[in-house]
Amino acid sequence: MPAESILEATTKIRATCNRIFWIGNGGTPSGDDVVMAGSNCDDEIASTLVDAIVLQRFALEFAVASGFDPDAPEGLSKVTLTH
Repeated sequence: MPAESILEATTKIRATCNRIFWIGNGGTPSGDDVVMAGSNCDDEIASTLVDAIVLQRFALEFAVASGFDPDAPEGLSKVTLTH
């Protein structure tokens, strides 16, 4: 992702919250931001997949620990209504 796109996105995010969680070695962390190393595979695609799997697992465990049912998220229906 080009640096200008990252800067534009982080500017928009910082307008709504003070802290960004960064994964990997890219980006422009500052202040209260949290930086996590991420995976270190030789192949960037493999590294991205490993990070995605770890983050999906984290999201699942966090949702369950917070009392949410990841299999039945509020406001999401598996039925498509047609007229």
